[in-house]
Amino acid sequence: MTLISCNSNTKSTDLEQDAYTPIKVVGAMKNVMSKGELGSRINLETIAIKKGLYGIGPESYLTGEILINNGEAYVSKILTDSTMTLDKTFNTTAPFFVYGNVDTWKEIDLP
Repeated sequence: MTLISCNSNTKSTDLEQDAYTPIKVVGAMKNVMSKGELGSRINLETIAIKKGLYGIGPESYLTGEILINNGEAYVSKILTDSTMTLDKTFNTTAPFFVYGNVDTWKEIDLP
């Protein structure tokens, strides 16, 4: 008989704690997938003025994908099998979205 366990009481180092900024989560993918909640939970224009903004999530009703990179928002959509669009806009909504602000990136070594 073999017993394997994981210790969930590990402590983060000061470097790890300093390297991460608070991440904000609006809505939940599980509600979209299991409950069919495809409507708007966040309007991106409400977070558009933030410096160093990064985020990712689907557009409402799963009509496209949203990426925010350093305060620039991009919405990509597939129109046909061979046609895609990419709009640079905060004028969109999402059923769930993850975002955060990073003013200064910190480089850390990964083990």
